Amino acid sequence: MKIVLAGETYYPDVNGAAVFTQRLASGLALRGHEVCLIVPSATSASYELVEDGVHIYAVPSLQYPWHSTFHLASPRARRSIRVILTNAKPDIVHLQAHFIVGRFASAESSTLGIPLLATNHFMPANLRTQIPFPIPNWLFRMAARISWIDFRHVLKNATVVTAPTNYAARLVESESGISGVKAISCGVDISAFATERVQRLPFNVLFVGRLDAEKHVDQIIDALTFTDPRIRLRIVGTGSQERRLKHQVKRRGLIDRVDFLGYTPDEKLQAEYSQADVFCMPGTAELQSIATLEAMAAGLPIVAADSHALPELVRPYINGELFTSGNVQELAGALMRLFADDHLREEYGRASSMAIMQHRLSNTLDEFEAIYSSLKRNR
Repeated sequence: MKIVLAGETYYPDVNGAAVFTQRLASGLALRGHEVCLIVPSATSASYELVEDGVHIYAVPSLQYPWHSTFHLASPRARRSIRVILTNAKPDIVHLQAHFIVGRFASAESSTLGIPLLATNHFMPANLRTQIPFPIPNWLFRMAARISWIDFRHVLKNATVVTAPTNYAARLVESESGISGVKAISCGVDISAFATERVQRLPFNVLFVGRLDAEKHVDQIIDALTFTDPRIRLRIVGTGSQERRLKHQVKRRGLIDRVDFLGYTPDEKLQAEYSQADVFCMPGTAELQSIATLEAMAAGLPIVAADSHALPELVRPYINGELFTSGNVQELAGALMRLFADDHLREEYGRASSMAIMQHRLSNTLDEFEAIYSSLKRNR
């Protein structure tokens, strides 16, 4: 099939939507599909390139003023998207966002009679942290409501809407009014992360993700002060909170126990998972958490916030433990229990390795291929 994916972000951007889109696109290309991707240009001007068998069309964009690497499609992008879809004549257009590229791709797909599928990675809480000034709660609630109304309007032509988890699917239904949203996991290439574990001292707690406010990495740092000094924290990622987190580490006297590793490419990231003893995800705006999927594939016990979609991945006292967000004593207690009990860590790790099997990337590709085929047949 000829498939067009349209999104607002893509590799090397570091966020769940970018990672999922890249893995979906390259996975479909490996299966013999002709895959095109439409995203905002990383340089403002339009360009084309081919990576991993995926034809990438970068459309005109404007740099987001409060983020050094993020770009938004400009109004001129609509014409570019119309030309791309007219020339490519795809069987399916699969939206990865509803903002600007998604809005234009939805409208043009409808005009051209191309079947439309959409996957939601949107959550208002994730956008709030990208605005560099405080927003009153009442204003944020109003903006969130308007954004969900807009979401429904943009996706009114989508035959199928999906989301990564049952929680995320029900969220879309309740907030936008769209019914029948299908849960399809982002998936993970288990073989890429199921490497041999490297045991070493000290005891390593690993976090992987954006260093933005909704990830609450500060809670892991605070929790360290209540744990054994042999416990170290390794932080993979960058973001708006990085400088503040480094100051926090200094204030807490934890410089010798916390490592900031910055952006880490996949091959080095796999090594970090293999050297970790526990993975911690304190985020409170997770529609799934690809990093947690990767940690499970690596056979790690998980300590996560009891929030949003994370309880779908972390089963308490089976493959990890959940803590109440903001309760650093509770988080510290979970880390200490795992630090003190080798058998418990091994037991949780084995359970993670079993649970991740239902999230194989091959399963995700199978499910989307089935939807694409159905939409193509009914065109």
